[in-house]
Amino acid sequence: MSDAGSAPSARRSRRIEVATLLTVVGLLLTFVFNALGEWRGAQQEKEQRITQQISLITELDASAGATQKAIVATGLLDCGYSGKKLYLKAQDELLAALGYYEYLAWLFNHRHLTIGREHFALRLIGGLRFAEHYVDKRYYDRETFDEDFRELRRFATKSREQPRDPC
Repeated sequence: MSDAGSAPSARRSRRIEVATLLTVVGLLLTFVFNALGEWRGAQQEKEQRITQQISLITELDASAGATQKAIVATGLLDCGYSGKKLYLKAQDELLAALGYYEYLAWLFNHRHLTIGREHFALRLIGGLRFAEHYVDKRYYDRETFDEDFRELRRFATKSREQPRDPC
């Protein structure tokens, strides 16, 4: 009698095991497909971010080109410059251009831009060095200069590439 009573119990037990196994397999498959979906979504998001950064860098490069022209327009890039300090108007133009470079440095330092650093490095650091040399310290003391361009100085410190002296 005990054999007859245990047969239905064994079948029921196997059905429960199969049902549990199917449930676990279903959950694992769901987990795998969800993980793949999340991974694909993360990849697409990364690609979109890079595309947006390239677009932004293209725009910033055009503005940086205009800034570079403003620095060149001061007339001080000639190697034969006599060493006189900038006239106040030219100095203001140089400091305004450097303000834009400060913004670019902030974008890189705080990782709002993660690509293109090398492209801008020499231009930004060269502008900083140029201003350090030519801005009249009576007009713009060193402490204020360092405070106003702290991100640019931090960018210059972290950069491997340093501009060479053009002269």
